Order: sequence, then structure tokens, then C-alpha cells
Amino acid sequence: MVMYSDPLPPSSASSVSALARFIRTTVNQARDHKFLEKWMSWASYLLGKAANAGPEGRFQFFGPEDGEVSINSNYRTDWNDAHFGFPGRARFFTSWSTMNYFRIFCANPRPDGSTSSNGVSDANVCVHIHKDYAEKFVSIITQEYPDTLAE
Repeated sequence: MVMYSDPLPPSSASSVSALARFIRTTVNQARDHKFLEKWMSWASYLLGKAANAGPEGRFQFFGPEDGEVSINSNYRTDWNDAHFGFPGRARFFTSWSTMNYFRIFCANPRPDGSTSSNGVSDANVCVHIHKDYAEKFVSIITQEYPDTLAE
């Protein structure tokens, strides 16, 4: 399903915590059935448009347009439950992301087998950012969350 939020206020654009609160508000809105009905019709429109497009235009991935960001959260699906007999050692890695498309997953196990900090489950976030913005993005993340950025 594709669901658009209100535009992010420019004053919040460089704050990861403000962005997280903004995303949380959108997620909470998505839990309201009346709000959700509106966006289901939008997803239906996009799927119909893809189905009726010529061969070059047929696809079912609706990535962000210019100036937009998409968020695909699989956080509630704990990949660590599929450990194939190796609890605390099996890891999941995503092999794909596209520009301005965030993918969120439960964290992979640490060397000690845990996936949480202070009892709160960690998350892995995968995002592809244009090289012109990468340095600024990393700078913002490390300023607000100095212990969270993985290589």
C-alpha cells in the first residue's frame, strides 16, 4: 500500500528525532480505518495504472517521486525467529534499496546473541542516499545518535 503523509515541515528536516515523531504520527493515522480507506483507493489507482501501462511502464514498485521519501517497515516481522537452528547467530541482510526509500527491520543479533539495548528492541535501517547528500546525512545521524550508526 502507498500512503502519503503531510509534507514534513522544513524546520524538522535535519532532526532525526523530529522525523521519527513525524513518521510515528503518520503510522498512527494509518491505523484509523477511515483514513486507511482513502489510501487503499490510491493504491488501487496505482496498481491499475501499472497494469494498464505499456511494457516499459509495468511494475508494481511505487518508489518515491522527487522530493519524497518512502518508508517500508518490516519491524514487526522478527527475522531472528527464522534462525534455522542457530538462535542468536542467523542474520538477515537486505540486498536492495533505492533512492530515498527507507527499509526498516528488526536488528540482527549482536555477537552476544542479543537484539536489544536496555530491553528495547533495536532496528536496522537501510536507505540509499544520493552521494551528494551522504556526508550531510551521516553527520546529522552521528550528531543526534552517536552510538547508532553502523558501517
